Amino acid sequence: MALWGPAAAVLEAIYPPRCVACEGPVSAWAEALCPPCHDTIEPVPAARCAICGLPFESAEGGERPCGDCAAAPPAYAAARAGALYGGALEDALRAFKFGRRRDLAGYLVTETLRPLPEGIEGAESDLVVPVPLGRQRLRERRYDQAWLLARVLARELGLAAAPRALRRLRDTAPQTSLSAKARAENVRSAFAAGEVPGGLAGRRVLLVDDVMTTGATLSECARTLVAAGAAEVRAVTVARAI
Repeated sequence: MALWGPAAAVLEAIYPPRCVACEGPVSAWAEALCPPCHDTIEPVPAARCAICGLPFESAEGGERPCGDCAAAPPAYAAARAGALYGGALEDALRAFKFGRRRDLAGYLVTETLRPLPEGIEGAESDLVVPVPLGRQRLRERRYDQAWLLARVLARELGLAAAPRALRRLRDTAPQTSLSAKARAENVRSAFAAGEVPGGLAGRRVLLVDDVMTTGATLSECARTLVAAGAAEVRAVTVARAI
């Protein structure tokens, strides 16, 4: 649980906060990385797919879709990440997801998603929706990291957040070791539309998760939301794994 004011000052006096990457000193527990480690965060190159945001190998990219998106467009209109996955940012995300450092949600949003990445920034959105965590992982972690990110981002943008807009119907196998095809099969029909005050019909959704790899989960969530009446879904994640 994040602490503020006198409680935070007492905690930090007893347990001096440390960088989650190098264990060097930082100014507060909510600061994940020391300045040198923070400076290693790599932005996503400007030459990237206009749809999924995948960086192109060549600097000559422009606003065009990659081969995969051209052949089989995902259900979302666009997906972007704040930075590349790896290094010190990977350490911060792992501490956030697996180390019970829920207090890092604000840091991750502020340092990678504000301002929103090109392709998402300026797009009108009505509602912020997190990718839901499976029941088993929720029991293990005791919190849903995507919802913590979505809640902070919604507050920053002045938008409504809908934590129950999507339901995960079944626990899925970890996506990490699966091929792109297997990832898509793993999450197929794994989600259903849930509860949204005012409904989803005609609303433009900003879908939020921590890390994007192939985008299979984001696309399946977007397909579910569009089928339930959403006018458009754009997705944003803290990091992009390539």
